[in-house]
Amino acid sequence: MPSSRKPVPVLAVALLLALPAATCPAASAASHPPYPLGSARHCRAHYYKRFRFHTVDGKKVRYIACVWGTGPGPTTTVPATTTTTTAPGFVAGHVTAIGDSVMLDAAPDLAADIPGIDIETEVSRQWDAGVALAAQLKAEDKLGATVVIDLGTNGPITDSQFQAMMAVLAKASLVVFVTVHLPPSYSWSQSVNAVLEQEVPKYANARLANFNALADANPDWFGSDGVHMVIGGIGAKAMAKLITSTIKG
Repeated sequence: MPSSRKPVPVLAVALLLALPAATCPAASAASHPPYPLGSARHCRAHYYKRFRFHTVDGKKVRYIACVWGTGPGPTTTVPATTTTTTAPGFVAGHVTAIGDSVMLDAAPDLAADIPGIDIETEVSRQWDAGVALAAQLKAEDKLGATVVIDLGTNGPITDSQFQAMMAVLAKASLVVFVTVHLPPSYSWSQSVNAVLEQEVPKYANARLANFNALADANPDWFGSDGVHMVIGGIGAKAMAKLITSTIKG
């Protein structure tokens, strides 16, 4: 995909399409109207098409993801690494962000702060799905040498799940993990960040962006659910700024 295509502040959508004959429901999306099931042939302007695979009810299922943003571009204004070489599967000088619906809130500001960033967000994305996506992008030689992970909103994670992510990203130049901000009613509200805080220091190429600390001091950033922010609002801008500054070091 040409790197001149500019991202716009809209949301990603994915439709599940079964390989050859099975049928699967469309994935949820926050605001992008879903294409009719079985007829997702083209993505809207400023989206690019990617094929993904999941296992649904024991069957391998292909779906078409219309992803907001640009494909890996030649450069980014953020210095991704101090390393002089890039491992196979990673795109030098490029940033890939993998997240859930919370990252969607900050996506326009991330795109403004880090030109050329590939923002891979999906509503209700689980940690293991993020690991699978990172592995797929790496296998396709489309994963940025700098990777941002903002996952954990939708369920707890374990040490072994974190380590599975780092097994995929072991040779990335830099991996930034963003802490989650959740109300106490979420049973995993503390455990996700505890895993991140424990595991990140074990890896030389990993850094922690402690968004939760900022969020605790600014509860007015969040809507009634205590989780999501206004797109383009103060909180979303603060998250994007924190991620950018963490990358820059």
